This record gives sequence, C-alpha cells and structure tokens, in this order.
Amino acid sequence: MKKAALLCASGIGDGLLMMIGAHHLKEAGYHPTIYHAHAKDLSLLFEEDTFAPHPPLDELQEALASYELVLIENDHSERAYFLADLRKKGKLKTA
Repeated sequence: MKKAALLCASGIGDGLLMMIGAHHLKEAGYHPTIYHAHAKDLSLLFEEDTFAPHPPLDELQEALASYELVLIENDHSERAYFLADLRKKGKLKTA
C-alpha cells in the first residue's frame, strides 16, 4: 500500500479538517499518517487511523523520505517554510 503523510497546522480543528483528506487518501489506496501537535488527542477520536507528533525540523526530511505523497497544511509556521525551502532546493520529491 502506498504511504502518505499529512502535516497539519497546530489547531485541533486543523487536524479534523485534514481527516477529510486522510479519508479520501485511504479510498485512493494510501495508508495516511497524520502528523499533528495533538496526535494523542485526535487518535482517541479516530482509532483506526495512524497519528504521530511532528518530528523536529532537523529530522523532518528523513522522516518524510519514505512517503510517496506528502500534504502540508500551510500555517506559516517555521515547519511549513522549512519544507518549502527543501522543495525549492530539490531535496523533496515533487509530483
């Protein structure tokens, strides 16, 4: 099964919104992992889904390397700009 990562903004509502994307990815044959600051709280609501806390910036590129698809909810955070910079430098796979 193909792997997808969803990197959510920090709010609980952001995590809930990204669950819509996770649902559609599952229907498209992906196994999504939802990265969120409140991963433990969200996992209580969606027991069949995979949640993880955001990796530190210095581990982010390595953590995302195994995913075929990465979706980022832009929240103008340091993480979002760091990922955009990696993409510009060609260090992240792009479709």
